[in-house]
Amino acid sequence: MSVETRYFRNDTDTINGLLAYLLKTLNTTSALEFYIGDNTTAYVGIRVWKRTSDGTETEITSGTAVAIASLASGISAYVQKSATWDCPQTSLASTDAIIVRIYGDVNSTPPTTLMRTFITEQMGATQLDAATWTVYYWIRRIRIFDGEGYVYGFWYVHGSDTRNSRIANFSWSSAPPPVGGILAQII
Repeated sequence: MSVETRYFRNDTDTINGLLAYLLKTLNTTSALEFYIGDNTTAYVGIRVWKRTSDGTETEITSGTAVAIASLASGISAYVQKSATWDCPQTSLASTDAIIVRIYGDVNSTPPTTLMRTFITEQMGATQLDAATWTVYYWIRRIRIFDGEGYVYGFWYVHGSDTRNSRIANFSWSSAPPPVGGILAQII
């Protein structure tokens, strides 16, 4: 069993036919930002799929965003928020990759606007283990006076050591080697 922290990186690759940002155990060093919108509260969440080597996707979440975090109006700042999701045990082929899509909206939850798509490498796993993921989101909030009052802009931020949006407790297993193979090597 492997228990990892997976980072939402700033670089891309094509895995199982999908060009996406990478979701790996090491982070990149410079942040990217994606505009969520202007209003008084921003919401972000994830949906999760497995993707086979032929490009077939099967959703693991239930069709709406989970691990939803929110950030309300306030002073201009970068703010880290977190939320959890109970990942169910999910069987995988060794060539499957996991896709995590980030959704965001202002004043609307669950969020439905796709912001970013991330993908793991082919994991060599037999299953995602049942585990509670903690998803950490960095959100940039800017407070602007427009002459009549304050407005607030929100951005989702990922890809650097200081703005390290990530998933903790990402857990998976691979098959043990066959017993006969081990015995044959011992003998």
